[in-house]
Formats: sequence, structure tokens, C-alpha cells
Amino acid sequence: MSPDPSRRAAGPVLDVPDLAVEDLAPGLEVPAHLPEGSAPVVALLAAFVAGWNAGDGAACARPFAADADFTAIHGLRARGREQIARGHAEILATIYRGTALCARVDAVRFLRPDVATLDATGRLTGGSRTDWPVTRPGMIATREAEGWVIQGFRNMVPYGRPAAGPVERAALALDGRPLE
Repeated sequence: MSPDPSRRAAGPVLDVPDLAVEDLAPGLEVPAHLPEGSAPVVALLAAFVAGWNAGDGAACARPFAADADFTAIHGLRARGREQIARGHAEILATIYRGTALCARVDAVRFLRPDVATLDATGRLTGGSRTDWPVTRPGMIATREAEGWVIQGFRNMVPYGRPAAGPVERAALALDGRPLE
């Protein structure tokens, strides 16, 4: 997945209020229509992507709450911004050294005015492999006194299996994923 340059025009980006080019990390795609007020939530993912692409674990962790939860693609859990930072510093210096993260925001949903979820699709390039799997990160963000922060982040590699029936086939089609 490579970024769509048309989604990174100067000034406001498409119909996402208050989200300007400087809020986007290279490699982050934002859809044309997101709910009003999505910009600061999307900016959290942009900060994570920028930190990853800089190889900077502390920058990856900066948008997280001090007591945030992070679950990695293989189920390992990190608790708290400090542990998230140390863990990302370690992986970015070793197994993910030299990788670049491209991400696409798939959806933002406000559960309340101060609580939002964000679903995305991610792909790594570079580093020691050419066959990095697509990931489907999801996050829960809250608006606190200091602004929006990530409270929970769950990254997963989708498990491929045949669709169980018409409900799953319809959901896969809506999600833009190939029918299996």
C-alpha cells in the first residue's frame, strides 16, 4: 500500500475538518469523509507512523496515555507509555530496523464526544523482509485535559479463512477485502 498523493494536498485535506498536511505523516492515507472532529484522533495515528518511520520508539509512544495498553500483532502486551516506548525502541533497532510503515485510516467512530475508536490498515516495507503481512490496528482514544491520547491500541494480522456464510461475505465486501 503506498500513499495516495491526492490525499495530501496543501491546506485542509479533503473533507476532514482541521486536518492539514502538516498533521499527516508520510505514508498515512486519510479517506475523503470522516466524522466531524476526527482530525485530532487521526493525528494520533500520524504521530505513531512518523515515530515508526523515524525509527524512534519514544516518538511512537508519545501519543499514548501514561497508562495506555498496547497489544502487538503476536499478542504481547505492553502497559504504559514508558514500556511502549522501550518496546518500540527495541524492535525498531532490531527486527524492524529499516522498515517504513504505511497506514490507511479506515474508520473513525465517536462513542461519545470525548471517546473515539479508529480502525486502520497497515503495511511495512523495507527492512529484512519483502513479505510483511498486512495488519489491522485499532485504537481507542480519549480527550483528556492535555488533549487527545491513545488509551488502547490493538494490532492484529488478519487470519485468513473461508467466509462462514452470507453475513461474513457481506461484511468482507463492505470492508473492501477480497472474498475468500
